Amino acid sequence: MFKVTEFLEYVSASLGMALAISCYAIIGSLFQFDSGTWLLTGIALACLLCLIVAGATAELAMRFPAAPGLRTYFKKAFGNEFSLFLIFIYLSIVILIASVETYAFGEILQVLEIDISRIWTGILLILLIAIVNLSGYEMAVRVQLGSVILLVGAMVFIACYAMVSEPVQSVEVLASAEKTDPIIALATIVAISLFLFVGFEWVTPMGRNAQAYQRMIPLSMVCGIVVLGGLYGLFAYASSLHLDVNVLQNAVAPQLLLGESLFGVKGTYILAGLSFLAMFTSFNVGMLGASRLVYAIAREGELPAWFTRISLRTLAPYSAIITLSVCSMLSSIVTNAYALQYDLANTAVMITCIIYTAIITAALRLRNTQGELDSMFALPRYLLIPMALVFLVLAFVLLFENLSTPAPFILVLTSVLSFLYAYRNRFYTAFKNNSISITK
Repeated sequence: MFKVTEFLEYVSASLGMALAISCYAIIGSLFQFDSGTWLLTGIALACLLCLIVAGATAELAMRFPAAPGLRTYFKKAFGNEFSLFLIFIYLSIVILIASVETYAFGEILQVLEIDISRIWTGILLILLIAIVNLSGYEMAVRVQLGSVILLVGAMVFIACYAMVSEPVQSVEVLASAEKTDPIIALATIVAISLFLFVGFEWVTPMGRNAQAYQRMIPLSMVCGIVVLGGLYGLFAYASSLHLDVNVLQNAVAPQLLLGESLFGVKGTYILAGLSFLAMFTSFNVGMLGASRLVYAIAREGELPAWFTRISLRTLAPYSAIITLSVCSMLSSIVTNAYALQYDLANTAVMITCIIYTAIITAALRLRNTQGELDSMFALPRYLLIPMALVFLVLAFVLLFENLSTPAPFILVLTSVLSFLYAYRNRFYTAFKNNSISITK
């Protein structure tokens, strides 16, 4: 029974970050490209791409079963400094997603006409999650598991209820979505749908023991991705049956509209409650994984010793949790003040595409230096190499599509700060060697 519970905890962690409020609005926006087969196909293809990344991540996890996640994988493949650079921009995803989620929850409160400051709402939400994590790893994991089970069960029930209920609109209305070239529409849907799966690999720093990385961690990622694909596919189909396409395209919170269509006014509040759970699970698992990753890097001496502090009572890395929470609060304040949610979301997807490219490249590079791995998760090279290029191209496409927005600036700023810190010793040595000594 313990093993089953442990496996479910890993699955809930893999699901967690991707079960986000903002994903519902992302699905709604997909209806501008198609409202039927192509939309569901695009979500399925994005799911398949992430399964390939999960295979590469699983291969790395099996090579280093006692390692704290991506930090070790990248360090073995690319060296210390470049791996630090990748991990620092990777950690920024947690802060970006937290800001997007607090903004999305503020939008829900506005829809419900609850007059509460958006900025203070974001601060209080982040503070709540920080308190849960400061209570200890076991508490945070148990809360995560319970929240995910409730959220997934409710989503499946609502989607199934919507499909057996009488649709409020006809097929002709469903077909009225904007017509574009099918190939272009499908490619766009796939690219945007990647946001729906962001963070499935955050389970890798959370293994309880080395044996977990041999089977349970890899399988939890696969299960998590499949469940996510099914959930979002069901939601998209259910929404298409009960909501007008033109409304879905621009809806801030389409899940609330679906709840109202199915259950009346009380359905709006039910879906608002589930949206809170989605926000909680998303940031909670990010905090769980990121704090452990920061603690591990600090233990290596790559961050100030302050980050190695843990609570003797709960064993929570409280210094890392506090720092991540404060950074998330500051980012949330700026996001809510200037409505930067879409820019942060696009930045998070661009960084994710870069990280996925690095994961696949690391798996291939270690095959050359350490030999092939005999495992069901070791995917063939002819599949991995094109996928690495696909994610890299997607990152550049998203960058150029958002050149007129703050997203590239946020990406460049994050990258520059990460690069400067990762390579700080080289810069210090170069400065010291080039300095002119002063003699009396």
